[in-house]
Order: sequence, then structure tokens, then C-alpha cells
Amino acid sequence: MEISFDCTQCGRCCHDLRLTLSVDEARTWAANGHQVDLLAEGWAWPEDADETDPAIQWRMATTVPTMVGDVPFRINLRLVARHEGPCPHLLPDMRCGN
Repeated sequence: MEISFDCTQCGRCCHDLRLTLSVDEARTWAANGHQVDLLAEGWAWPEDADETDPAIQWRMATTVPTMVGDVPFRINLRLVARHEGPCPHLLPDMRCGN
């Protein structure tokens, strides 16, 4: 699924950040004194999951299987940049300075 939008340079999406990062991005973000969180999500996984459903395909590609007791789950771990207020890279004209 592709998401696209036209930036209006309002800056709203650049405040109170919770942005998914790659490992390299997380290292850089942390090295600059910013906080990196580990986001863990889990979903109970039905045995009859429709593997043709795009949402199911995404979860299968981005999770690992595990068991919680006798219930199958899929677990997703992501590195997330967290920053309260405006992003430190947000320029006064609301463009990204990174």
C-alpha cells in the first residue's frame, strides 16, 4: 500500500514525533542526543489468516511468529524516533532541514 500526499508546509506532522527509523537512522538520531524508543506490537494470529489480504501480507513481512501460551501471535519490533515539540530539523519556513 502506497501513501502519498502533497506537503502544505504547515509543520503539523513534524511536531511530537513518533517516526519509524532504520538502524542507521536510529544511531544518528541517538548520537545527536535524541530519544529512540523500541515499539513492540503483537497480534493474535488466526490459523486461517487470508494470506492474499495486503494487510495480512504486510504483517507477515514485518513480524516474527511466536506463541503466547497456546495462542499463535505475530510480533513486530520497530525503532522509533521520539521528540516532543517541533522536530529539531524543522526549519522556520516549515521545510525539513535534514
